[in-house]
Amino acid sequence: MHPDQPGLGNHAANAASVVDEAEQFDLVVATNARAIRLCTSLEFAVLGRVPGAFHWRREAYVDALVLHRSLLPAVPMTGPEG
Repeated sequence: MHPDQPGLGNHAANAASVVDEAEQFDLVVATNARAIRLCTSLEFAVLGRVPGAFHWRREAYVDALVLHRSLLPAVPMTGPEG
């Protein structure tokens, strides 16, 4: 694991993982209830959905979910007014 971008983007992580060659790790298939439960139990939140991103033989094309979990310390957010 290492910072995704130098400088102002160094708070975002970039990691590599090894999975079985028949698996896809960068997306969570929207019909994979077990994986979604695991991710949400680890405090990942669904940020968005990529329509038809995964070709599942039994269900044709299904959506994939983009998940995110912040590793930043909990701090109050301030707007432009200060």
